[in-house]
Amino acid sequence: MVHVDTNSSKVKGRCGMVGLSAVLIVLLGSGVCAAQIWNPSFEEIYNGMPDPRPMPWGWMPVDPMPFDQSSFYSYCTDIWSTDGDLSVCLYSLSGKSFLTGQYQSFRQPANLTDVGLITFDVLLTGNPYSHFMALFLVDGVPLWSETLEGEYVDQQVDVSGLADWHWIEFRIVAIESGPFSESCWTLWDNVQLLEGPRTLGAVIDLDSDTLNLRSRGKWITCYIELPEGYDAAEIDGATVRLEDIAAYISKGRWGRGWARTGAGQGNIVDHDGDGVLERMVRFDRAAVQEIVQAPETTLVVSGQLVDGTPFEGMATIRVIDNRCHKK
Repeated sequence: MVHVDTNSSKVKGRCGMVGLSAVLIVLLGSGVCAAQIWNPSFEEIYNGMPDPRPMPWGWMPVDPMPFDQSSFYSYCTDIWSTDGDLSVCLYSLSGKSFLTGQYQSFRQPANLTDVGLITFDVLLTGNPYSHFMALFLVDGVPLWSETLEGEYVDQQVDVSGLADWHWIEFRIVAIESGPFSESCWTLWDNVQLLEGPRTLGAVIDLDSDTLNLRSRGKWITCYIELPEGYDAAEIDGATVRLEDIAAYISKGRWGRGWARTGAGQGNIVDHDGDGVLERMVRFDRAAVQEIVQAPETTLVVSGQLVDGTPFEGMATIRVIDNRCHKK
């Protein structure tokens, strides 16, 4: 999962409900409530038929089987929730026959432009639950799944590579064929869209911080310190860049620790002695000299953690250029 700083991530706005017809307006490109979730806590309901039963506005029920032949059931309930009074429930009917892959779900379209994460809460309960799986899908592609009983709060799905309109969907699916004597339940609540993933602000220390262009040294050493709560050992060395210059990665088996893609004893240090560990990488000095100018140049160092979370920081380096120039 993507590590998100929830104190600084921004929750996208939520729309009030005006009926299922509003979803159709969205699909027609009206732009109403872009990048928002309709009825994210399932508090707005209508009397769904047959029965009637309380169903969530804005969420479309999906079941490939006709109602009178379905082995699933769904409705809004107050037996469990994490936000508001209600959640939405999808569950199997006891004693019914199931085929592997048979499912029921709720879905709605959402504009995921500038959205980094979708978060939600879910409760899985039943005995046993292992005959079924809870799924979160985007455009029919599973991005989250669970088969074990339990309460899963603040589940996070990275959708930062997506833009425009997509179908988001909650589903219960049979992973075995049978009839099963016990019902298995999935209850969903508190769906949110978060901007991001947030780029972490890193503290960058270049050694040396004075670059003499006449020098024939081989390396510029860089120390990267992440914000509190993040581990410098999680930095993926292969992603680190100083401007467009890639960090040096040894291709040999016996490369020194600082030259490895992953963190190790040789590239995790406390360079400034403040008790916070930094990741050390090195850049080709000649390449750096090509992009700096006297008297000083501010350089951007960026990269990613192994889970894909981006970071970025800046450092200013003093540049001494007393080389002789021919007229």
